Amino acid sequence: MKIFPMNKLRQYVINNCAREFEEVKNRNRQVANNVLSPEEQTLIYKYTEDGYEGLNERLRKSKGKNLSEFGKLLDKVIAKLPNYEDVIYRSVDLTDSELQKYIDAKENNAILVQ
Repeated sequence: MKIFPMNKLRQYVINNCAREFEEVKNRNRQVANNVLSPEEQTLIYKYTEDGYEGLNERLRKSKGKNLSEFGKLLDKVIAKLPNYEDVIYRSVDLTDSELQKYIDAKENNAILVQ
């Protein structure tokens, strides 16, 4: 089942993610499932490379109400994937003062917004 026109996605990828698309097409890894097309995989790859910066900033500023075209397409791609219900780890390099902000937020049961 297609939830958005593939030609719109393909055109977006060609215009905005050509380098990432080539990397996805030419990689030597097997994809665990065939749920996503190479164009769809490219959007996820783009997000993990540098696409998250602009998208996340826009979402923070608009409180999640203003999605770019990239964000809308990525949202539809992610919706095609099965839910993942296991532990996720995230690694970041923090200065001592940045780490202290997280410690303080945890101790005060506060939400830390980056």
